[in-house]
Amino acid sequence: MCGMVICVAATGFSEVVYALIANLIGCGCLYSYPYRTKIRQQYLLEERPCGDCLVHFCCEPCALCQEYRELQARGFDMTIG
Repeated sequence: MCGMVICVAATGFSEVVYALIANLIGCGCLYSYPYRTKIRQQYLLEERPCGDCLVHFCCEPCALCQEYRELQARGFDMTIG
């Protein structure tokens, strides 16, 4: 189910940029971690167990799944991007 995050969201320009960075450089975390920071700040979530960049660097699929589930739980329709 976690791989679904990229498939569902891969329809816009920013997703194409992410895919290029992730595949060409191998460090998609450099592009994706600011979104985690934005979500965390908007909903006053704690930065744990470590910094946002480190979470994305160590296990980016897990970080993306957490963000997907968080937004979904808050009522966002993930099918419309």
